[in-house]
Amino acid sequence: MAGLRWLRVHGLAQARAARAAWPAHAGPLPLVGPQGAAETLGPGWPRAMRDGLIPQPGEDTPPGRACSVLLAVDCGAAVGFALAVLDDWAETDTEAVSLVVALADSVPEVARAAVSDRAEARRVAVVDAGVLRILDVEPEASPVMMVEQARALASTQKR
Repeated sequence: MAGLRWLRVHGLAQARAARAAWPAHAGPLPLVGPQGAAETLGPGWPRAMRDGLIPQPGEDTPPGRACSVLLAVDCGAAVGFALAVLDDWAETDTEAVSLVVALADSVPEVARAAVSDRAEARRVAVVDAGVLRILDVEPEASPVMMVEQARALASTQKR
């Protein structure tokens, strides 16, 4: 994950637009939520995004566009929020969306270990927030802009 660039999304419409444009050959679509998402939108935000991104029966996916999503939530030094996000992230049968919890470098090792233990039980990755190289977009970015950003990001992604 260290070489990935992440696309910041501020809501489900932006995430769906990026997913629709992401070529399957580019690997999983790396999305990261808005800054402070766990604190401002609540620990249920990642689950709500996952549930909205899971392909529904009968949903048309253009050829070559089916992809999985890596969804990162940057919890910073807020260990309590990271734990709440993990508690809310119920396991599903789908591998369409995988969660990544990012923690600040300043999080003490004992707290990081507690988050990592809980994350492992839920098949969630934990990374240092500093490794998230993010392509920022405005909260008001249209679906058309998200399509353009996703295509640009896919063309530069190193896997």
